[in-house]
Amino acid sequence: MPRYKYKSVSASGTVIEGEMEAADRQAVIDGLHRQGGTPIRADLLTDHARFRFWPRTLAGKHGAGPKQVGLITRELATLLKAGLPIDRALSILVEIAKEKDIQLLLEDVLRSIRGGSTMANALETHRHALPAY
Repeated sequence: MPRYKYKSVSASGTVIEGEMEAADRQAVIDGLHRQGGTPIRADLLTDHARFRFWPRTLAGKHGAGPKQVGLITRELATLLKAGLPIDRALSILVEIAKEKDIQLLLEDVLRSIRGGSTMANALETHRHALPAY
């Protein structure tokens, strides 16, 4: 049976990471829901999975690429749909960010939002590090 690496958030807001054997991704998500968690990520582990989590600086890239923006956006949407306020959701994303440049970007966005900025304005200050769309 395939193994999946997952991240979820407990009802108290604690980020939980782990691995689980399951028939498919949906079975992992269902299992996390049964445990009372809100799934953020469930990725199939392959022989090459460890290379996906290399820091972007090792890969010679700067800023967030389209895949990262998509992943962060999905994770943020999941947390907001679960009822978390935007500042708590962004705090969780900062905690689980693997790459320092993404973590710093999210911390700055969080600081701006806590300071009264809109999400659009907070992201606008980082347009150089984000894809044009």
